Amino acid sequence: MKMPKLTAKRRVWLYGVAGTGLGAAAVAKWIDPTLIPAWMLFVGAVLGVGGNATAAVKVAQQRRNGTLE
Repeated sequence: MKMPKLTAKRRVWLYGVAGTGLGAAAVAKWIDPTLIPAWMLFVGAVLGVGGNATAAVKVAQQRRNGTLE
């Protein structure tokens, strides 16, 4: 199964889902509310990998077509 492309719009949506989910988990006492910043850092690191991969692909394309040296 092919994964959908992780666009900037989808990453923003996923950050919102993560924040809402973590807030709900804290209210339900499934996680300690003081750990929410650590979880958000983790989510940011995971989603940031997609952003860095996108940038790497774009830079490689620009180098191939001569628009970036």
